[in-house]
Amino acid sequence: MTARERFQRTLHFQGGLDRMPMIEWAAWWDTTIDNWIGEGLPEMEFVQSQEYFELDPMVVLYAQAAGPGLPAPAFHGGAIIGADTGRTYDDIRRYLYTDEKIQSVRRQCRELKERHERGDIVVRMWLDGFFWFPRTLLGIE
Repeated sequence: MTARERFQRTLHFQGGLDRMPMIEWAAWWDTTIDNWIGEGLPEMEFVQSQEYFELDPMVVLYAQAAGPGLPAPAFHGGAIIGADTGRTYDDIRRYLYTDEKIQSVRRQCRELKERHERGDIVVRMWLDGFFWFPRTLLGIE
């Protein structure tokens, strides 16, 4: 059974699985990887680590709104726009939903299409939700 078939059958509540899908939906933190390497894990790319840990291969496409050049917050959880930053939405709008980001996701989809259709990989699309993106722009508080 391919990874894709396994996921489809699971998500459609169908039986006949050879086993449940096994994934790591959130990539491990760099400090976690550094610790594991210190404990003997061979250095490898994330895709290789899925094979190493016998996980179903999943590729995540992240279609984020922020494009290149978007100013970074002053600190983790800080605002990009607002009174504290001196920037407005109009100041940063040119960095959002850019053609470059859209073309990047389209290119990735074309590159993955054959592997996905063969069932070799599961493709997951990650989109910022209704509350996450404003939180990114306005800060956590």
